[in-house]
Order: sequence, then C-alpha cells, then structure tokens
Amino acid sequence: MSTIAQAERGTGQLPPPADNAAWSQLSEQTSGQTKTDLETHLAFIGINKQYTIPTGAVQALRDVSFTVGRGEIFGIIGPSGAGKSTLLRTINALELADSGQVLIDGVDVGSLDEAALVKLRRGIGMIFQHFNLLSSRTVRDNLGLPLRVAGVAPDRIRARVDSLLDLVGLRDKADVYPAKLSGGQKQRVGIARALVHEPGILLCDEATSALDPESTQSILGLVRDISRRMGLSVVLITHDMGVIREICDRVLVLDQGRVVEQGEVWRVFGDPQAAATRALLRPLLHGVPTDLATQLVDDLEAVAKLPRRCCGSLPYYSYCLRHRA
Repeated sequence: MSTIAQAERGTGQLPPPADNAAWSQLSEQTSGQTKTDLETHLAFIGINKQYTIPTGAVQALRDVSFTVGRGEIFGIIGPSGAGKSTLLRTINALELADSGQVLIDGVDVGSLDEAALVKLRRGIGMIFQHFNLLSSRTVRDNLGLPLRVAGVAPDRIRARVDSLLDLVGLRDKADVYPAKLSGGQKQRVGIARALVHEPGILLCDEATSALDPESTQSILGLVRDISRRMGLSVVLITHDMGVIREICDRVLVLDQGRVVEQGEVWRVFGDPQAAATRALLRPLLHGVPTDLATQLVDDLEAVAKLPRRCCGSLPYYSYCLRHRA
C-alpha cells in the first residue's frame, strides 16, 4: 500500500481522494492506451506552468493531460526546453502548477499542506542524472542518511540498507566511498537510495544520460526488474528514444510545453504523427532500409501483444524462448 493510502486523514495529513469528475473522465479516455487494464495511479489534468524571467514570461507547460497506470513504466520525451523536468517535478510538488491538477490515487497534490507533503514525498523515490551522492560518506552511510533523518531505529536502518545493497548488487561496496565507484555503480547507489522509504512511485530524471552504453543497459534492466518485482509506477524523462524503446510501456512526447503525441511505444515508433516525434526517432532509423524498418515495426507490435507477465522484462524487440516464432 502506498504512503498516501496509509496516511491518516485530517489536519496535517493527506486529504481523501478528490471527488473529481475530471479524474474519472480522464481515466476513461486514456484507459485504452495501455497494453493491459491498469488502475490509474497518477493523473495530470490541464496542467499549466509559467515562469517569469527578465526578458518576459515563458510558458513551460500548456494544458498537459494524461494518466499513468499503477505498475506502468511511463516515458516522457522531448527536446531540451520542452518542459520535461518541470512536469516531472509537479509529481512530488517541487514545482506547483499555476492551474490544473496532479492527482495521485485521486489526491490533489496541490492541496496538501507541508506535513502532508512530507508524507507524500516519502512515497516517491527519485533518481537523478548526476547521482547526488555525498562524497564524504560511504555507500552505506549515503543509503542510511534518509532513514536516520526520518528517525528510524539503527538496527532497522542496517537491515534495510543491507537489503537494498543486495537488490542493486553492491553488498561488497557497502564501506566504499563514491569516488571509488564507477558511474554505473554510483547510479545503482542512487537507485537504492530512492527506494529506502519503500515508495510506490519512482521518478527518473535523465537517469542514464551520464552513463556509457553498457552501464545504461544495465541500469535500465535494473529499473525494469525493480518495477516488476515491487509493483512500482515509474515515470522517466529522457531525450533518448533508445531509452524509451528499451524500457517503457507508453510514451508521451512533449514539445514547447505541449503534449504532441502519446500512446504505446510500438504505436508511436511505428507511426509517429508529430514532427517532434519524427525528429526524435530519426537517429534510430537513420540508414535503416524501408523494408527492414517495416519489419521492426511489425515485431514491436507482436511483442507488445505478448503476455506482460512472461515477457515484460525483455526489450520490445526480443522474444522469450516460449514465444519465439
């Protein structure tokens, strides 16, 4: 059960789910976009955000609406300045929308007071591009710090940290300082730290942008495995369509603050409608013969229809032995 669902209602606590017709309507409108019938976990309804800078106003988000299913891996992609980071940060209220609603399990994030926001944020893990580890602390201390701040008992901290180190494959690095770790290992620590409070939602902010291709594949595989095992809803932002192809169930394309396209990955890849989508796909399709590109799209569609439970951990272009043609 998520932190929000567990929280008590009342002053300083998370409020009851919003009695919001837009929530139900948006859920119905987008339910057919997922591979499976997933319960709506997050909903964005008419989100607008504007910043004021010395040269004038900048509209970062423009009437953004979509939903994310429980346990889904949802990708947000767009060029630099499209509004991806701003949108991601509205989920944990690091940014507040000027208008519209962000709903988690029906709860309007923008309506929460400071005490309720603390509870909310403990239920949302976040992975950063540049790791953000404390260089003066060992791996174990980096993972244990959020728990100490939350007042967790030392014996429980050690047990939790050991469990997370096993999960990300770094038990032998517990007493090592970040300077001695590779980029991929640092990001594994970052993933473990994001999971210390047992969140129901995991946010990934360009989590693989600073990694080499081999480390990128390893980290994406780990995130995918953790999502499946723990039932996490994952929302990731990236500028790399290769990342979307590798891990996501659905994708939303953002351009100049607007949603220009969204849907299942194989559909968006196979028949991109927006110019921004085609531009982002161009590096992946450069030099691919037309007949081969068509076959790849057919393969994506076939794999997308395979049982999620059996093949969900495989890239979209792969088949497990059970379903290999």
